[in-house]
Amino acid sequence: MRGSVRSVSVSLLGLVALAGTAHAQLANVEMSEPPESIGGNPTPATQPSVVPPVELPKKEGEQPVNTGKLHFTLGFDIPTKYFSRGIMSKDRGFIIQPAASLAIDLYEHEKFKLVADLGAWNSFHGDTRGSNASGSARNWFESDLAAGLTFKYDIFAFRTAYVALMSPASNFSTINEFNFTFTLDDSGWMGKWALNPSVLFVQEVGENGSDGANLGGGSYLELGVTPGFDLDMPVVEKVRVNFPVIAGFGLSNYYENAAGASQGFGVFEFGSRVLVPLPVNRNYGQWTASAGVRFLFLGDGARQFNTNQKDFEVLGVVGLSIVY
Repeated sequence: MRGSVRSVSVSLLGLVALAGTAHAQLANVEMSEPPESIGGNPTPATQPSVVPPVELPKKEGEQPVNTGKLHFTLGFDIPTKYFSRGIMSKDRGFIIQPAASLAIDLYEHEKFKLVADLGAWNSFHGDTRGSNASGSARNWFESDLAAGLTFKYDIFAFRTAYVALMSPASNFSTINEFNFTFTLDDSGWMGKWALNPSVLFVQEVGENGSDGANLGGGSYLELGVTPGFDLDMPVVEKVRVNFPVIAGFGLSNYYENAAGASQGFGVFEFGSRVLVPLPVNRNYGQWTASAGVRFLFLGDGARQFNTNQKDFEVLGVVGLSIVY
């Protein structure tokens, strides 16, 4: 649900900030009800994901199709589970998570760039157990809205955003938070060994948090790197293979147990995601398909919210994004 943003281009920071986690399914997991928070309300998961694009190779002298100040991104993921920051929201049934964002180039001078963004992310579930809504809203587990501002200077980028996480299906109470993301493009130093490090800090505001309603907001810290490499292919010219690694920690009241004590370590994740630029005419934007798998080691902080109480999960996801 919430958001860390790690994107290949600044224009995508708003969308991916609503996003960044892979998902999957365990064949032997049986859950009669969705996971419940200690506070008694269903616990939302966090950090949705939409595939960041791969820069398509340009021919010599070719100009970008979109030379304006507005940039659009559409995309969706189909995960085998909705599982994020160590907290699981759904482990069965069909899940699709569409997203859209608008980025606006406000100012650019030499190495400095200022970009505003608006984004929306959703999660629709075929399994509606735990929903308190009626009609088609029962399938609309989550709807997140975000507004952000990114300051980019040379290889450094800092984004601050407000995010509202809502459940049209009434599976959980609305959560409001501020996200602060720092990213570094170290490819100039590291070349093909670039790690693309990032730091995400989340501060929940209001009475509702990840650990339930009326328990107060918490704070969360995530450290990540995304090494990878390119493969030259005869049809699509270039395929990107990323190996994202993140470690998530509850700093204060984020992974809060029944006794009111905060648990620090939440989750350690690593995996792989293959990004394939599709051979679509660039006049229709940049199309990227993807598939990935992730491995999660869960700490006491996150595991206490999951019905199966497992400390290891394997997750998978496929997706598509269109950038213009």
